[in-house]
Amino acid sequence: MDEPTADATGPDQAPEPASGPEPSAKAEPEPDHENWLGDFRRGPAVFSVHRETAGAHPLVPPEYRIECNDGAGPRVICRFTDEPDPVPEWFGAWRGDEWCTWILKQTRALIANPQRDLPGRCDRDARITA
Repeated sequence: MDEPTADATGPDQAPEPASGPEPSAKAEPEPDHENWLGDFRRGPAVFSVHRETAGAHPLVPPEYRIECNDGAGPRVICRFTDEPDPVPEWFGAWRGDEWCTWILKQTRALIANPQRDLPGRCDRDARITA
């Protein structure tokens, strides 16, 4: 991936809300989607975080997916499960990318404090820490 632009959020800064004048850059066009937790952006890329519920069992840790839209349309770039030592599965060019640590930090912040509350969400769901 390219170096972050001057307007990119740094590793110790809060993510910018993804509600900009570029509706085509939204990773998830319907933020009221029932599993959507929120968005954040870095440079031209908008990242959207979702909790996977299809086929989820109440005794299994929740699974999350991260989508990215850098102008070419949203695509899944990572999946991981909320476990004590989660091992994220990165896809495509995102494997080993220098932004991965920053993306996971922002994702964990959204899981702990989503832009949209999920029905049936409990404190256990927010235990992932940076």
